[in-house]
Amino acid sequence: HIQDSHLSNSAAVGIGIGTHNASIFISRVEIGHMLAGISFSEGTISITDSRIHDTETGIYNSAGGNLTAESNTFSNNKYPFYLSPNVNFVHANNTAQNNETNGIIMNGQTNQDRRWMIDSMPYVVFSTPATQTVLIQQGTTLSIDPGVVVKFFYQYSKIIVAGTLNANGTKEQPIYFTSIRDDSVGGNASSDSRHDTN
Repeated sequence: HIQDSHLSNSAAVGIGIGTHNASIFISRVEIGHMLAGISFSEGTISITDSRIHDTETGIYNSAGGNLTAESNTFSNNKYPFYLSPNVNFVHANNTAQNNETNGIIMNGQTNQDRRWMIDSMPYVVFSTPATQTVLIQQGTTLSIDPGVVVKFFYQYSKIIVAGTLNANGTKEQPIYFTSIRDDSVGGNASSDSRHDTN
């Protein structure tokens, strides 16, 4: 456990794990002024009531594992979250302000069934031609909860469905798929002064 602590001024990563059976529980911690606040590719990370600021990436995940993030604040980062869609991600009541991208970056592919949950910030499909964007692999299902906002970072950003995509909104809580330039839903995810819907 790490709690009631301050981690700062690192040229690399504040907290990292790389084995599938490792677990770290973080509570009431301030992490700032480093390349990545938290970085992991497998294992389990739980972070609550904490603040991550002034990093390249607040929380980075490259392959999978388990991540729980609740009631955290992200500010002045390039990316609050930069995650593989294969991570088992449970989250609620997180806020992002004055980051270069105020959203949950998703880039990669699913190898298991996964769920995108509603939060105060949107999901951002952040793709490059090399990574082929977010890929839902054959035999896997991505379920998107009602009320979730999904924004696409680049013109060529997309979700490729080789498996199953379940996106069932409701009249009260529709699911939105839109551009990162659209500030009318999900807030100003690109943290700029534009407020358009093109």
